[in-house]
Amino acid sequence: MDQTALMLLLCLCSSALSDELRLVAGRRRCVGRLEKKNLGDWEPVTDWNWNFTSAAGACRQLHCGSVVSLQRDEDYNLEIICSDSVRLVQGTNRCSGRLEVKTNQSWSSVCEKDFDLQDAEVVCREISCGPPSVHQGSLYGEAEAPVGSREFLCEGSESALLNCSSRKSSGRNSCSPGQAVGLTCSDNIRLVGEASRCAGKLEMIHHEEWRPVAVWSHYWDMNSAAAVCAKLDCGSAVSARNSKEASERPVWRIWSDCLDSGSTLKNCLPDDENNDQSYEFICSDSVRLVQGKNRCSGRLEVKTNQSWSSVCEKDFDLQNAEVVCREISCGPP
Repeated sequence: MDQTALMLLLCLCSSALSDELRLVAGRRRCVGRLEKKNLGDWEPVTDWNWNFTSAAGACRQLHCGSVVSLQRDEDYNLEIICSDSVRLVQGTNRCSGRLEVKTNQSWSSVCEKDFDLQDAEVVCREISCGPPSVHQGSLYGEAEAPVGSREFLCEGSESALLNCSSRKSSGRNSCSPGQAVGLTCSDNIRLVGEASRCAGKLEMIHHEEWRPVAVWSHYWDMNSAAAVCAKLDCGSAVSARNSKEASERPVWRIWSDCLDSGSTLKNCLPDDENNDQSYEFICSDSVRLVQGKNRCSGRLEVKTNQSWSSVCEKDFDLQNAEVVCREISCGPP
């Protein structure tokens, strides 16, 4: 099969998928009640197994960028908001991937030199993910879409990337290979109230609202805390505790076993609570142990310049090990 025929086949498959789903009764085509075709008739989707991962797939099928929100109406129909202007592709989850921006009905990648932390904060907010942890080229493969020549000038508080000021990129109109922006946002959680982004009170976004998080703590332990730190790309857990004061704001309450299940927190659908204790965390943003039997064992990795690297055995002695174990609140090595 030649390349032209293959591309045609891919387009036909994509079209067939999008013909099976639609969003109706919304302000624009990428917002509304989700309906699925069944034996020629359109029916609202009420399946309780749908979650943000499923909704992200629907947005992709509809060529609508990334999922922004998912909720149910009074009749338990699914209502979805997709972003029709930005999307993250080829990532490990819906909050990571190579950034593409839609202008004039076509998608293009963004050059790393034209994108900074403030721009990343806006994109992560726009797709209802937590704050950015990494943005650098070649994280998620080479760009398949053309690379645009537009430099974004976000202040960081805008609600959408296309609301930011922009200008034609100075100098070159294209990027060197491997320079398209790859972006990793935290799933839908953040730590706030401390100088470091890896310490503070745990908050979660649900229905486009950030609230402190309370945890049904029947099985709560430091392994649950380690899962939170890992999801934030914040290394190993150092401490976790109930906040000293009850939250003055309503909180989202989740089950602790959802933290340990490997599921994204977006799938830990929370209960609404008026007033309760929330959790405070301290994570180590400099060291972590990976692929171990528990949070206190594993291969040592150290973070420098926003990337993790292993440590050579010959460059590491018992005194170094004692410091690491103390840093992540574990016993002696």
